[in-house]
Amino acid sequence: MLTFSSNLLIQDLKKISIYLLFFSLPLSILVNNTFLILSLLIIIINFLKNPHNYHLDRFKNPSTLFFFITYLFLIHGYLISENKEIALDLLVRSSSFIIIPLLLVNLNFSKKILNTSMYLFCVSVLIVAIISINYRFFSNAINTNRPFYALFRYYNTYNNFIDFFRFHPSYYALYTVFAISFLFSKIKRIFSIKTLTYIFLIIPLLIGLIMTSSKINLISILVIGFLTFFWVSITRKLSPKLFIGFLIIFITFPIFLYNYVPNIKNRFNWVIEHEINQSDRYKSGQSRLSRLSSTISLIKQKPFIGYGTGDSNKHLVEEYEKRSLTYAAERKFNSHNQFLEYWVKIGVIPVLLLIVYLVYSLHQANKFKNFHLFVLTISISLFFMVESVLLLQKGIVFFALFFNVLHNYNKRKIVNNNSIKKLS
Repeated sequence: MLTFSSNLLIQDLKKISIYLLFFSLPLSILVNNTFLILSLLIIIINFLKNPHNYHLDRFKNPSTLFFFITYLFLIHGYLISENKEIALDLLVRSSSFIIIPLLLVNLNFSKKILNTSMYLFCVSVLIVAIISINYRFFSNAINTNRPFYALFRYYNTYNNFIDFFRFHPSYYALYTVFAISFLFSKIKRIFSIKTLTYIFLIIPLLIGLIMTSSKINLISILVIGFLTFFWVSITRKLSPKLFIGFLIIFITFPIFLYNYVPNIKNRFNWVIEHEINQSDRYKSGQSRLSRLSSTISLIKQKPFIGYGTGDSNKHLVEEYEKRSLTYAAERKFNSHNQFLEYWVKIGVIPVLLLIVYLVYSLHQANKFKNFHLFVLTISISLFFMVESVLLLQKGIVFFALFFNVLHNYNKRKIVNNNSIKKLS
């Protein structure tokens, strides 16, 4: 009886740890780190109590294997680096690749646990949005007599929007895209109290997303919206009026944002002027395309093993200097592309593994009709094109936590279905 109770307690501690990780992700890194350490302690206790739970058979699913193998390549990247300090820092940040799969071992991840985790995450993202919007609004009220109008001006958006929480706005925008998609998926009927509640919660999230002015995440939510809209219209057979109504919204909404939100217009115009037309800022390295070109040049010299996780940025800065990309060199920019970043650091194999994993995730999302996994894979794939997501802890924990949890949920569905078949 005592053994049974202790096992139940460990299961409960795992659930609580998962909940805390989801809730703390949009908050400060210190809070998130605290709960990662708590998770590690729970894993150690579980291992000491039930070592058989960590038999190799438990780790045969493709998702867990991907994270473990990728971490082995990161260890290799550490070993071949001369600058061990930087390489070790990335290795420690990437420890979520190991901690989270181990935390999920033998956890009966039910739909209730999944929904609770997601709701906690949405609440946390909402808290950040409300605090940041109010913080900017009251700052405006002191400095201008038009606080609502000023809310969407440049000095209140992007880097300034969530400076209260001290992390990159693009990552917050990524969280917001996922939170909006989750709440939207809960809308079952057009006219109901529950629907109005979800819309009421989505509005501040949407305002927050607009205020971040994150180009790729605004594109991401439009892409996801279009794909979801057509998927729903095919599977649920929407009426022609409703179909046309949603189509008009999807077409007019981005046009409205471009014309009436100054910072969004400025940021997209910047891309046209400096990336596509290759202005002087392209030549200085302020353009991302110029940095991508430098990264590709380095990759050609060492395509198979890379330069190591501690040394790649040093070589990249040297390449910027050779090309007179002064802006990029001074700020020691990374490649701002996750696929190229892994390639230049740890070689081509981890990049191929990452691409295969994303394709596998899309396949699993379709197979299990897992809308959340579909949204996650599309949004993170787009984000990988413009950010080195798996260098910062805000990106690493998000990637490891959400993908492991959603694949684990799919795996539990298989187990439950097989059990039902055996009983019948």
